[in-house]
Amino acid sequence: MRMYDCKLSVIIVPHDRPCPPEPCLYSLRAAVDGLDAEIFFASGPRTDARRRADTAAAAVAYPDRLPDESDVQFVNRIITTRCRGEYILLLHPDTVIGEDSLRTLCCFMDEHAAEAGAAGVKMLDGNGLFLPESMRGWPSPQALRGRLCHTKQRLACDLSGLDPDRPHRVDIVSDAFLLLNHDALKKTGLPDETLPKESAVHDLLYRMSAAGYALFYYPERILHCGGEASRRGSGKHIRAFYDALLLFYRTHYPTARTTIFLIRLRRRHALLFEKKRKPHRLKTRRLMAFCRESSLEEITRIARQEIPETSHVVLRDPARRRLTEVIADRRTKMQACTDIVCCHPDISFAQILLLMERMAEKTTAFHLYLARTQQFISCETA
Repeated sequence: MRMYDCKLSVIIVPHDRPCPPEPCLYSLRAAVDGLDAEIFFASGPRTDARRRADTAAAAVAYPDRLPDESDVQFVNRIITTRCRGEYILLLHPDTVIGEDSLRTLCCFMDEHAAEAGAAGVKMLDGNGLFLPESMRGWPSPQALRGRLCHTKQRLACDLSGLDPDRPHRVDIVSDAFLLLNHDALKKTGLPDETLPKESAVHDLLYRMSAAGYALFYYPERILHCGGEASRRGSGKHIRAFYDALLLFYRTHYPTARTTIFLIRLRRRHALLFEKKRKPHRLKTRRLMAFCRESSLEEITRIARQEIPETSHVVLRDPARRRLTEVIADRRTKMQACTDIVCCHPDISFAQILLLMERMAEKTTAFHLYLARTQQFISCETA
């Protein structure tokens, strides 16, 4: 075991999908509080305009002053050799993490330091539903042919039979939140950045597994707004998914010509017949706001601008009633609310994630309101 200068290096890896970075930055700032960590922005080749935009985005997480080199560092690579942490976290900007998430995951990795190469987490979409891409099996030719042909062997690829509330040893975890063991990374090599980002991460995980390292899934919940967009099946997401899969097969299974042909056939079918599913728009919507009473008026005003169909806004003041009591109360389900707005810092990010997971109605849409920046952020538009 090598000695490192800090416990964790966090690298925010942006992607092409536009999303407001403030929820990720605020939750990350809260999660690294008291933890020996460093933060990088992997922003790619940067012009002066891009530098100003990145600095402005990073300043949201550090409102007292602009970040300098000791706070946030801008880099051109997915993983940089400047990382000094024992563990390296790759994080997408469309995620929200709990205040104790990073400490919990670092403790888990410490317990499995000798064998763990990487770990992923339990991802929720904008309705609090579990995203199955949180843990998957290797798309081997046999498993993938079963999945493409819709046979019973599909379970060997998507691991849908595993309990998402328990830790598991898996083959692939999502690159939206990927915690890497720095020692394992040094032995297996950095991601191949000539590949697309998703393919580069999958190639890295494949090399780690081939080197004998274990990949773990740990049920620490996070919100992944990008999962909502991919679940609706846009053409761009379909192309990216199948192109990454084809690239993976050309690299690691070049002789599996039949499977490569099936992937191409399935890609063409998906682009022709799997139309993008638009979210259903209700004529009237009833919002439940988890916030202090002093914030209700401002939230109501902004919510009616962002969601014109809003007819009522109901207050749930966390100062009057504990959030755990609200979650346990069956009457919360009977309020017939179509949307829930959670105000930060009136309730913590960890409480928001717990509420999303435990809420009985999974058709309820969740939104975040950041009181400091007066931003109303919805996963429906992610």
